[in-house]
Amino acid sequence: MRFSSIFCSLAVSAVPLLAQGSSPVKVTGITVAPANLPAGTQATFTVALENAGTKAYGCVGTPGFAVTVYVFKAKPYTTANLVWQGSQSLAAPLNPGERRSVTLATKWTVPAASTAPTLYVMAWSPVCAPDEFGQNAQIKLEQECVYAFHPRFTLAPINPKDFKLIRK
Repeated sequence: MRFSSIFCSLAVSAVPLLAQGSSPVKVTGITVAPANLPAGTQATFTVALENAGTKAYGCVGTPGFAVTVYVFKAKPYTTANLVWQGSQSLAAPLNPGERRSVTLATKWTVPAASTAPTLYVMAWSPVCAPDEFGQNAQIKLEQECVYAFHPRFTLAPINPKDFKLIRK
């Protein structure tokens, strides 16, 4: 009998940053922790922001002044493909040129590889009226599986000199 195992985890494969929206606050990066994400792991997202505007930006206490992260199992990015969504409100406006990292308090549970071999993470920056949309960035997470074979027993090495040939 043989024993084998398959270990699967998610890994960031690409980090394209997009610049869409009218908010001066840009998403400059998305980090997922821990770096190794086997199924069932509780993962945390941290979003890096930068106020590229010339004025302080913020509408503290409104629903739009938050960082929002979405995880999708496929494209297009629709509610049918939505796996998880989390938001984290910002407590203070961002000053001009300020960079800030925001870690979501809500954790995400990594699904099994069979459920979602590739996942797409999208983070949106905060937005305040009259701006209509925030800036966003996306990363792609792909399952990496490693197969390991472990025999149940091993044979001891045999020395050929210990045997005699039998001839008839």
